[in-house]
Amino acid sequence: MIGVKEETIQGEDVLYDCPICNEKGIVAETRSVDTALTLLVVLPLIVQKRTELKCTSCGKRRYVDIDLKYIHRYSPDELCEMVEPPWKVAASALAFCSLLVSILPIIAIVLIIPSFVMNRKRKGWQRVATYVAICIQLLVLAFLFLGFLVDTFS
Repeated sequence: MIGVKEETIQGEDVLYDCPICNEKGIVAETRSVDTALTLLVVLPLIVQKRTELKCTSCGKRRYVDIDLKYIHRYSPDELCEMVEPPWKVAASALAFCSLLVSILPIIAIVLIIPSFVMNRKRKGWQRVATYVAICIQLLVLAFLFLGFLVDTFS
């Protein structure tokens, strides 16, 4: 009933500054990986398109959020800056959870700090959710502190 459909398209090689092995200007193999979660084999529920870079020096795979057709337009150092971190799913889940528990004093800090560390350089809803969670937590702590002061000096 529910399945996964994956389509891979091989691209042309590009020059790349690998952040793992710290080699500059080496050749990276590229390919587009389109993954779809399907219902009844034909109805796509969730579609994810990613471009994969495989370093020819260390063999590690990294993903960038660039269409395969346009990847040759970027310089090796620009590609290195656009590489997505390997913890993308964990960072997204952490950002969502930190936003959910942001009204709980002190407990939310345990989730907000790692979420901030993982998402501060990313673009998108994960970073926004983390910043909103930080703001909510600061407001909650300020109200608790004010309540403590009023209770103490009354």
